[in-house]
Amino acid sequence: VAPTISFSIKGVALFGGNTREIELMRVFSMYKLMVSISTRIQRLALHFNTDDRPHLNQILESCAHVSLPALCELKLICPDSDAGNRIASICQNWEIPSLQKLLLKDVLVELPIATLPRIKTLHLEANRYSGPVHILMGGLVDFLVSLSSVEHLRVAVNMLGGFDREPDEYAPVMESVKTLDLRLQNTEVASAPSILHYIDFPSIESFK
Repeated sequence: VAPTISFSIKGVALFGGNTREIELMRVFSMYKLMVSISTRIQRLALHFNTDDRPHLNQILESCAHVSLPALCELKLICPDSDAGNRIASICQNWEIPSLQKLLLKDVLVELPIATLPRIKTLHLEANRYSGPVHILMGGLVDFLVSLSSVEHLRVAVNMLGGFDREPDEYAPVMESVKTLDLRLQNTEVASAPSILHYIDFPSIESFK
């Protein structure tokens, strides 16, 4: 049996004398390697940088259909929610039957339907800075409640934008969550409503 591995790809970084051509060659070579050894990858981290923006569509095409049967942990790091929106579909058509842990920054990833109830741990950071483009509160809430089996939840989110709900409508419920770690990114977040104002967590055993 081939050993499983951890695999990480850093995005295009134009510093230290590297040219865009050299960096693009490195990045696409890494994605090609990822696809070639995908059946052995247990933990995968994809870091996107600002300089990736002109090439995001090519990156998505390079790994549109991948089989990762051993993948149990996926980390997606984006520089902002604009990039996150553009790469959200990256693993929509992946085969990831063992995925249980998600670590996300400024992206609400679109998972295969069969994968949603398998996620047990989620770390989500979003909207640290309230720039012109951000992840809206309604999208955040919908994403969280779609993960119906999450037991361990860490959230560091600035809840921006409105959330439409009728006055007599009950808040969405995440019954599976047992441990909730609420991170306050800055004073703006600390003084604003948190995820606790929009989702009920009736089964919490640990809160910090």
